[in-house]
Amino acid sequence: MVGSVAVPTNRRADIEGLRAIAIALVLLYHAQIGWFAGGFIGVDVFFVISGFVITTSLIREAEESGQISVFDFYAKRVRRLLPASALTLVATAIGIRLLLPASMWSDFGGDVAAAAAYFLNLRLAARSVDYLAQDVAASPVQHYWSLSVEEQFYLLWPALLLGAVVLATRRKTSVKLAVGLAVLLVVVIPSLVFNLWQTGRSPAMAFFITPTRLWELGVGGLTAAVWHRLSMSPRVQLAAKVAALSLLLWTTATIDASTPWPGWRALVPVVATAVLILAGGRDEDVVERTLGARPFQLMGAWSYSLYLWHWPALAILTARWGSLTLAQSLVLTLLSFVPALLSYYLVENPIRYHRRLVTIPSLSLSIGVTLSLMGVVAGLLIMLQTPRADATLAADELPGARILDQGLTREELLQQLRDTASFYPTAEEATRDRPRLYQEGCQVDQTSPEPVVCEYGDPNGSAVLMVMGDSKAAQYVPAFDDIGRRRGWRVLTVTKSSCALSTRMPAIRGGPYESCVEWGRRALDLVDELRPDVVVVSQGSSQAWDEASQELSTELMRQGMHEAYDRITATGARVVMIRNNVIGDFVVRDCVSANPTDLEECIIPWEDYDSRGSGVLQEQVAAEGGYPIIDPTPLICPQQLCLPVIGGVLLYRDGSHITATYVRSMIPFLEEELLTAAGGRLP
Repeated sequence: MVGSVAVPTNRRADIEGLRAIAIALVLLYHAQIGWFAGGFIGVDVFFVISGFVITTSLIREAEESGQISVFDFYAKRVRRLLPASALTLVATAIGIRLLLPASMWSDFGGDVAAAAAYFLNLRLAARSVDYLAQDVAASPVQHYWSLSVEEQFYLLWPALLLGAVVLATRRKTSVKLAVGLAVLLVVVIPSLVFNLWQTGRSPAMAFFITPTRLWELGVGGLTAAVWHRLSMSPRVQLAAKVAALSLLLWTTATIDASTPWPGWRALVPVVATAVLILAGGRDEDVVERTLGARPFQLMGAWSYSLYLWHWPALAILTARWGSLTLAQSLVLTLLSFVPALLSYYLVENPIRYHRRLVTIPSLSLSIGVTLSLMGVVAGLLIMLQTPRADATLAADELPGARILDQGLTREELLQQLRDTASFYPTAEEATRDRPRLYQEGCQVDQTSPEPVVCEYGDPNGSAVLMVMGDSKAAQYVPAFDDIGRRRGWRVLTVTKSSCALSTRMPAIRGGPYESCVEWGRRALDLVDELRPDVVVVSQGSSQAWDEASQELSTELMRQGMHEAYDRITATGARVVMIRNNVIGDFVVRDCVSANPTDLEECIIPWEDYDSRGSGVLQEQVAAEGGYPIIDPTPLICPQQLCLPVIGGVLLYRDGSHITATYVRSMIPFLEEELLTAAGGRLP
């Protein structure tokens, strides 16, 4: 090709084959093949390979020239990664805009921009512990989190190695020895320790953030420093490779997405990959020949392009259709080879090895900045196209739940829905229609065990109403604030995301929610201290974590609720429960955005009334403990119709929470029910 140079041929064939195994694991995992439920470890394999290859190159440069050119290093990274990455991001942005409802544009547009700027992992980490983002579908660029980790890592890596080279030169010692010690002491050990701590504390966040992953890339760097120093017999090499490959396959088959990751379990694929690299590239054997076979070499060469292109279509169509069958996932995965190979042969390789770009690093860097800006602009354009609500719309003038006072029949309710031309909030702005306690820092996030008390209602009120629990309790605070101001009640809130008020260990994402149980202890101490007249509780969770069996338990949650409520009543306060609202198996906000002229498509089936959430458990606890329970279902599902819009107001701001506007329209009902339930304790 004119203007290009020959592709280097000094690559280790076994590492290219290992790349093939890594990408195959990721593809099979995302294609929903059950045997590969742990296929996400392919990313861990990639991290080790990347650390090894990059560090080997930098060590070679340091040994040959006595220095490391940071400028050239980043120019190579730009040519290697950004052209194909930018092309994929722009194509994905177009797919998002054309195929997904407008309610998703803001979130996904921001993801595209963050991916282009290589900080998507931080955005996803924040989203993973943000209860308000629980119903955001899997991002079409979610896989870029690993690329973000790598690029953040490589901002520091050349400087660390350069420091090691300078130290080695001054002390007249081996560059490899200096690099190995630096990597071990500065990166691998601190990052591994932090990973173990953070995964136990917040596995959702630990999965994405760079400090929990540095050690994996560092192990690759450490492997590069010691590879030439190790000597193995052919028999030991073969045994090590077979054992390491077996461990990779065993890990893939024995973990799944619910496994806290990376944590200590990530040591298995990381060490196995390091062993394969250490034992490889020496003597030919059956493993070496297999990894060097042409299919493995091709898959390894294509691995980066396949990684970029395989996921967007899967995510976009899942967000559009709700789910994909196994056959659909497999077909889409196979079809992704088409753009991936076109990208590889027409974009990735030609630019990576272009003679002019190779010889003028500054040109590579300038092109890299331009390509990154293309992705950022593509994401921002989608965000800017998200429809905005008419600022003149007086939301509180809409009837909302008050229209139900007219005693509408089932058919009249359906006809009203068919006649709905507009509603508030719009689907695109629904997530912002929430209680102001979120903006005021009153809702504790999933990481903190420290309760926060906020005051609403009448600050000089003679009676005290305390709202406790998770976001299902917090969603009613706009109504209690209004009622409290009018009736002279102090309204105190003590709420935490995803955290049911229980003395037993609540569960989150299939595992223990440690910050929640500690928050609950401290929250109950606050009840002893503040002595409210009435405590309103609600929750979305129905299961606790059984530490003995390592399983979820509804019975433990029931016991924990009783014990917590007994603590409250022992102070003289009255416990009032609010039944969890109906939850469907789809996100109402996204459904109405996709079907603005056919809102009947977005009616939650009445059968879901008792099939999801904590409602049945709450009723059981209320009956057993004699606690009054307020059931908002008649206002959310009148005539057993769980409508998306009532009285011009959108009911759900996401998949399970009621909009603040609709809650305010429920005030007459909630006020009457609360006064009755309070048994004279509230004036």
